[in-house]
Amino acid sequence: MAEDITQVNLGICSVTLNDVNLGFTKGGAELTYKGTWVKLAVDQQGITPVKKVFTGEEVSVKTNLSQLSHDNLVAACGGAGTKITDGTKHAVTFGREPGFEADSYVLSLHPEYMGASLENDVTIYKASGIADVASAFKLEDGTVIPVTFEGIADLTRADKDRLWRFGDATASVDLEAPTMTIVPVDEAVGVDKAITTTVQITFSKDMNPATIIAGNLTVIADVAKTLKDGVWSYISATKKAIFTPSTEWAGTTKYKVLVSTDVKSINGVSMAAWSVTDFTTAA
Repeated sequence: MAEDITQVNLGICSVTLNDVNLGFTKGGAELTYKGTWVKLAVDQQGITPVKKVFTGEEVSVKTNLSQLSHDNLVAACGGAGTKITDGTKHAVTFGREPGFEADSYVLSLHPEYMGASLENDVTIYKASGIADVASAFKLEDGTVIPVTFEGIADLTRADKDRLWRFGDATASVDLEAPTMTIVPVDEAVGVDKAITTTVQITFSKDMNPATIIAGNLTVIADVAKTLKDGVWSYISATKKAIFTPSTEWAGTTKYKVLVSTDVKSINGVSMAAWSVTDFTTAA
């Protein structure tokens, strides 16, 4: 198995767990992300991998909470501690039965150097704390709670957005299938056969340029079933795929334009179904 490990020093951050501000931190915050992959080989290729399969991922944030409060202690211990309130008296008790499932909440970190911008924020959808309480009373520069928040998958969220995100937490994932309009329009006749005539497909979504390729999009002569030579390109500013022919179109010929479900939006969403349109050139 292979592991890709990324560590990011987020600097001084405000830390919020379950919409509760955990106060000041000391020493900043560090995020660690680890993705695990298995490389698969076949006999015919020796030890050369032919496929790389994703098997899982982990994310954690390490920081020091500078306030040893009852609420912070509960938050830092993943719910293993229980806060009790008796009038003006408060305490945190420990000693749960084995098998307790850790409490997990949304963890948000906002780097202070970013000001009002949320572009470098970190959000872990379900995070649970693991505190080193023993060390909290041994640090020479004051009492802090060293804590690591570990993320677990939120299975109520959409695929590809279940663990954490870097950036604005309000940015939504568009999972709707793209739609399209095409020129020449379906069943158009008398289309100019000049080499300057292009096929233009305008999508409703920003598309993944890597999917706008020959094979995913095809132009064929309907009767002869021959591929029309040309090149597909994608203009992101206008969400438009363009087929530019290499030679003049044949006259009085019906051409079919096929768009497969391998054409995908920038968020990886496929076309809802194959599209097949046609047009006929002028004599």
